[in-house]
Amino acid sequence: MKKLNYTTVEDLLVDDGFLAWYRKTDETEVDKWNGWIEADPEHQCLAEEAIHLLKLILLAEEKVEVTEQQIKAGFNRIANVIAACEKQQGNTSIK
Repeated sequence: MKKLNYTTVEDLLVDDGFLAWYRKTDETEVDKWNGWIEADPEHQCLAEEAIHLLKLILLAEEKVEVTEQQIKAGFNRIANVIAACEKQQGNTSIK
């Protein structure tokens, strides 16, 4: 915890101590940040917002491996749904 007056989510996300608290990699930081968060409801809100944004960032950075077979299977499912919709529309049209 480098400074005491954190006012933005960005302040938290660039603080190595906050990231250590989030990852639970440093017991000293965990204790400090738990105390800071518990000291003020606004601190808790700010920390929750930072956690939410951090999770979104980490999720966006995850790489998902997809095989060619999975891509083809997904394409086939989409094609089948489209064909079923077209067939259904053909059956309900007025002649």
